[in-house]
Amino acid sequence: MLRSLPDGSRAWPLPARGSIFDETTNPFVDFKSRRATSLVVAVERLDTRLMSRRILIVEDVDDLRQAYVPWFEANGFEVSEARNGEEALEISGRERPDVVLLDINLPGIDGYSLASLWQRDPRMAQVPVVALTGCIGDEDDLRATHSGCVVTLPKPCMPDVIMAAVRGALPA
Repeated sequence: MLRSLPDGSRAWPLPARGSIFDETTNPFVDFKSRRATSLVVAVERLDTRLMSRRILIVEDVDDLRQAYVPWFEANGFEVSEARNGEEALEISGRERPDVVLLDINLPGIDGYSLASLWQRDPRMAQVPVVALTGCIGDEDDLRATHSGCVVTLPKPCMPDVIMAAVRGALPA
């Protein structure tokens, strides 16, 4: 049903809170002023960070990787997965992800080295990397940052914290 807006225009209401159109409780959203003038304006200002994006999950522990994949898919991501650094390099060479969730402690090429390699690759240099590690300390965090990771999360980590970090790392 069409609703009247404060400026006199009319628009269809957007889906409820948590939808891809709305991060607030306001069904008509202008992401800057939190006011909307019409459905068209609201759709034009759609937060693209919440649209379908491609994520590369690099995790050597099968159970963790297999838990992450359906969860990210259910949250609107296209998912590619790698068990180690070599697979991650191969996949990132074929298809450029929008964001990477990277385990630091990998067999072969570790996460720090992989993130550093991506920073030197023109295709991957702008792709945000969210690191997951069981080794959390100031030195580990600093090393991850110097390698090119935008966020470092401890393992184990709650799924909503991982999702918030991944979405926050995506460019607007």
